[in-house]
Amino acid sequence: MQSDSCSMKQRSLPTSPSPLWGGPGWGSRGLDDRAPEFPRPHLLVATVMLIFASWTTQVHACKTPFDRDLEELRSSVKDWPSAQHPLSFRILIAGQPIPPADLLKETSCGDEPEFHRLQTRLANARSQQNAIVLLGEVHDNFLHHASRAKLLVGTSPIAFEQIRADQQPALDAFAALPVETRTTSDLTRLLNWDKTSWSKTSNYTPLFDSAVASKLPILAADPPRDLIRATAKTGPSALPAEERSRLGLDTPLSDAQNAASLAEIEASHCGAIPKSAHPNMAYAQRYRDAHMADTLIKAAATNGSAVLITGNGHVRSDRGVPWYLRQRAPDKKVISVLLIEVEDGKTDPSDYVERDESGKPTADYIVFTPRAPRDKDPCEELRSKVPKN
Repeated sequence: MQSDSCSMKQRSLPTSPSPLWGGPGWGSRGLDDRAPEFPRPHLLVATVMLIFASWTTQVHACKTPFDRDLEELRSSVKDWPSAQHPLSFRILIAGQPIPPADLLKETSCGDEPEFHRLQTRLANARSQQNAIVLLGEVHDNFLHHASRAKLLVGTSPIAFEQIRADQQPALDAFAALPVETRTTSDLTRLLNWDKTSWSKTSNYTPLFDSAVASKLPILAADPPRDLIRATAKTGPSALPAEERSRLGLDTPLSDAQNAASLAEIEASHCGAIPKSAHPNMAYAQRYRDAHMADTLIKAAATNGSAVLITGNGHVRSDRGVPWYLRQRAPDKKVISVLLIEVEDGKTDPSDYVERDESGKPTADYIVFTPRAPRDKDPCEELRSKVPKN
């Protein structure tokens, strides 16, 4: 059933005397028992125009803010070479398209766009099921940040991989500012955002704007910088035994998971890092996943639900943050969303779906987006920064 705001009300012609329709008796007998008069032509035209104007207003009202969000996103990347890829802006759920029948009728004017349905599902999961939602990204794709900003509807604290735990004093200072007047500029100033590598990677302003507008806690998800570096250099010995146990790092990955983790380290560093460094770097990645999971568990314990903004590697359910959430909070509902760039000549959605050892997709939702234009090959740029032996 459609809402009143999206459905046209039944209009009937008048059956009682009306000056608009030409005097007494049209549609009934008047007091003088004259034959009914038909409407005056100019008044009939005006009435038809009025009804048409009302109809077009109702139709326009059916254009939801979510439709406009999608149009805005499409427009922002219309000049990107892959913007017209057939999969761009399509969404998969557990490897299958979101079914059209799964509509929230009270906010629908017919078929809702997939982006709208995803936003509705995520908001409902957080508000009704206290879910933890993980939103992935390709770090340098601005569209991923703008898209996820549209998905941050709800009342959940938002944790950022891009903010480290040692930056907590900056977040405390931001939280101390008057809620009604604090701005994104205040947040980035206190974080010294312009001096971070993230500020050079992409524009995270849309996400920060949504987080600030929510007036809810903004959380540091990443571990302190010194501990990330220490674990990448020395592995497990960089952390106290109690901390490793508390975070679930003592539970080993399977051989297949471990092999995949090492392969991911090599691929993400474009083969430029010596293989001897891979195990400790993979452990540092595990530590970051476990620490992010810890941040979300604490936030959900206080607020019911939570959202994580992070890279796609941390979102995957087979060995990323969701894996640690399952170890420590097995009853908590967790939803992972990957944002994936389309590739030229690759139009079968199933070709993009990575699966775990059991064959299950490694994310609950996959959002396909155009590929961000890049002036340089990221791998060539990385290799140029690695010291030659």
